[in-house]
Amino acid sequence: MTTPKTTRKTRTPAGTAAIKTKKIVKRVKLPPNPFIHEILNLVEEQKTKAKKIDILREYRDDSLTAILIWNFDDSVVSAVPTLVFEQKVVRKMPELSDSSDLVLEETLTLPLKI
Repeated sequence: MTTPKTTRKTRTPAGTAAIKTKKIVKRVKLPPNPFIHEILNLVEEQKTKAKKIDILREYRDDSLTAILIWNFDDSVVSAVPTLVFEQKVVRKMPELSDSSDLVLEETLTLPLKI
């Protein structure tokens, strides 16, 4: 006669999880000549600075370096002129809707930096 196998359940202290799961992050490999936005999206998905730096070093390119320098280096002066965007906004006054010639005109001027 065989003895039945007994299973023991272990108890955990209150407030701790019995089973801890680890999330497996799949490493995405970009194509040989990726677009800049694909590199930056992959960098954005990384959680630590070390991983972000590793991705930037792996996909380092002159165009990516130029874009990062142009955007984040204060000593670089851009030769591209600052544009001024003007938009005329015409709104009818709702409380004066019976007279059609009373309108409010506003000119919105925004400097655009490219």
